[in-house]
Amino acid sequence: MIHRQAVCFVGFMIGCLFTPSALPLLSAKWTLFLGSLCWTVYHCSFFYLNSYFYYFSCSLVGIGFALFFTGYGSYLTAHSTRKTIERNSAVMWSIGNFCLFFSSALLLLILHLKDADTAVVDDVTNSTTVKSVKSREFSDGDIRLMFGAFAGVTLCANIIFALMPSKDLEDCIEGGRPKRLMTFPQEMKVMFTSFINPNILLLTPLFFHIGIVTAFWLAVYPTTFLFTQSLTVYTYLPAYYSAFAGIGEILMGAVITVGSKLVKDFGLTPTMCMSTAGTFVALTAMTAAVPEWATISPTNEEPWLIQPSIWLTLLVAVLFGMIDSATNTVRNVACALAMPEARAQAFAISKFYQVVWFTFFSQTTQALFFIAIYLYFQVIHSEFCWRKGYYFLTVIIV
Repeated sequence: MIHRQAVCFVGFMIGCLFTPSALPLLSAKWTLFLGSLCWTVYHCSFFYLNSYFYYFSCSLVGIGFALFFTGYGSYLTAHSTRKTIERNSAVMWSIGNFCLFFSSALLLLILHLKDADTAVVDDVTNSTTVKSVKSREFSDGDIRLMFGAFAGVTLCANIIFALMPSKDLEDCIEGGRPKRLMTFPQEMKVMFTSFINPNILLLTPLFFHIGIVTAFWLAVYPTTFLFTQSLTVYTYLPAYYSAFAGIGEILMGAVITVGSKLVKDFGLTPTMCMSTAGTFVALTAMTAAVPEWATISPTNEEPWLIQPSIWLTLLVAVLFGMIDSATNTVRNVACALAMPEARAQAFAISKFYQVVWFTFFSQTTQALFFIAIYLYFQVIHSEFCWRKGYYFLTVIIV
């Protein structure tokens, strides 16, 4: 598992450096298509597993990640105006996270079938119980069912991306800018110089923050409730957690959609402030209710203040879904505005930093609680600095 993630993340990081160069040749539409095609190949690889093809497909899906998010950012700006970029970003992110409900339903189905297979009938009481286990092992049939369903979804995505319109909106953010045709060395020069662009440097703490939060809600926190003995009786908790995170994503998407119609630049500072408030609440709940060693190994020790419960876990899931939706909306809007001459590079750099910090901090869980709190202040400060600098430059130009 660790080796697979390492190969995938390396492919993702390397892909982020090169995929903006492919965008002028492929267009946003076909970059999205190619990225989703990589996912289809990856999911289909589980039907014909061998070590060589497995690691090849892992690296391929990492590159597919980079292609998808580069195309995603470009397609978003090509079909959004300055007034609709915040709403469109929130709506697209919320719709994309409907996958959390699909994966939850699929996981519930598989867990239910496995529990039915392991059920034991007590001859004395004529009651049915389920054997208690400390870990779960999925059969080859379970794995084929899961990844077959995922392959079916990505195949539908291939068709959607191939058929969706490619013509830009007339008054879109990208409108009026000629397509740059540069050599590969010139493209790479633009990519690497974008890393030291002042606006990107100001936004870098935000990218770090997103990587840390993603590590929290995808890796760190699920590990804690799986390792907490008092929660092991809730067999379907991982599936519920995913579904409730999806609810949080959609709720925040709705809030941003409505707020962007009422408040100017609602997708920047106001959304970041909501994300920060939600993060402090989630961190407080985790600190109070998660046993000290639950991030490392199974434990039955008492938490600091609050006894862990399924409802508290699901509340934190909703909060993390809202936080994830808010921070990614801020990132999408900021990247679309920060570097008009190199938006694809800005989106790629944001993902590059995110995956670097996700990889690092998901392996250093004990430090996360303290470093994350410090970075939240840095994120707010950098976002305000960027906004002030952006408006200052606008005044000078006008």
